[in-house]
Amino acid sequence: LYDEKLLKYNFGVMKWIWDEDAVNSKIVTENVATVLVNKINRLQEETQRMLMVASCLGATFRKSAVMEVMKNIPQVEMRGSMRASMRSASGTAATKGNFSASLLALDLSNACTDQDGSDASYASSIEEFEGEGLCEVDNEECHFMHDQIQSAAFELI
Repeated sequence: LYDEKLLKYNFGVMKWIWDEDAVNSKIVTENVATVLVNKINRLQEETQRMLMVASCLGATFRKSAVMEVMKNIPQVEMRGSMRASMRSASGTAATKGNFSASLLALDLSNACTDQDGSDASYASSIEEFEGEGLCEVDNEECHFMHDQIQSAAFELI
């Protein structure tokens, strides 16, 4: 509700305020995964790709591992996977399996490199998903704040 500006904090009166009609009209039946997928979909494309890669590496992952995969995975394949996930938010097991298999099958020594990708842009993406409360970063070690966040990022594949 806060992200959608339906709930706001009024510092003048030190209270939370909301438009009751707008809140009541909001579909309350959305589950946590759907809310998280929607939140992830609002992030920058590069950040979404990084979250998808990180979700394949586990609940805890190293920044350098995500960056290495991002530098070496064919970007066309990542974009195609994202477009497919946008068309089917539920994400089929076959799509997940194909993408995960392609991550595992990468030959990192000769894979395509994203010419625009830089450590600075990857660091910016990591800062974005940390700033959104999706993961916690401690130097090189990162972990998803909740298993549902990892599942939602994986569901985008």
